[in-house]
Amino acid sequence: MHKCPPRGAGVRRPQRWAGAVLAPMSAATAVGLLATAPANAFAQPAHNNLQPLSSTGISFTVHGTIPYRPDPLADATTPANASCSTLTKLEAMVEAKVAEYGVFPPDARNLFQHWLDGTGTQVSLGQNTGLDRELLSYPGFVNMNNEVQIYAANRLEQGQTTVTLPTPLSPLSAPTESSPLTLLDFTNRGRYPDLYWAFRGTQGLAVSGSGSEDNGRYTGKLTYTIYDTYGFGPNVNGSITSQVTSDMNYLQTHCGWPKYPRPRWFSDSFTLTVPFNRPAAS
Repeated sequence: MHKCPPRGAGVRRPQRWAGAVLAPMSAATAVGLLATAPANAFAQPAHNNLQPLSSTGISFTVHGTIPYRPDPLADATTPANASCSTLTKLEAMVEAKVAEYGVFPPDARNLFQHWLDGTGTQVSLGQNTGLDRELLSYPGFVNMNNEVQIYAANRLEQGQTTVTLPTPLSPLSAPTESSPLTLLDFTNRGRYPDLYWAFRGTQGLAVSGSGSEDNGRYTGKLTYTIYDTYGFGPNVNGSITSQVTSDMNYLQTHCGWPKYPRPRWFSDSFTLTVPFNRPAAS
């Protein structure tokens, strides 16, 4: 959730990342906002149904997860005995519309509008958006994907054909060859505006994929899904401005669900498929 405080204390270690440029797979998922299952459906992300590529060598699968847990601030809806000032609500809605059309990129604008609508339904985003283009070059993601592929290739060399990526003890720890998964936190507003305004911090991750070994290489596909809680927490600086963020939180907690029809936090996700390609031992 890009508007609530990041989870965990301390500064994350600099991440090393491969210089290779990733490219999304051609079979893209649907683009846009889709009202899907209830938010608790995120608790056990389903593995994708990718089939192993044709090959004369071994076939393998890869999967791992950091379970999605909604940001606890999202559950802070209407405080006891709170009242919604019509004037304050109107002023905040005007600020919301200015931010929506003057600040947010298209995908972030759609998410913000869904928040204003107040349905609270889960939203899924697919490829071929500004989000996937930024994620493919985001150092934290490139680094994690590189470590995931190294981890999987090492296990394949040991004779495993079903590779389970370990869930890290600290979900914000930097990826390593022995613990490659991490929650992503998109903080560079200038270089990655779509990721910043749509997500910023995230609260869950799932990885699944399959492939085969042939001609000295392990090749296939990996599908990443990042999970988020979209909403506005109290006393957060930097999302738009402190004042606007505070006003959005006022709308969410004093004038939003369940007391009024809108706005309301919701769970959202974004899915991206990339190639798996690592050399096999000769």
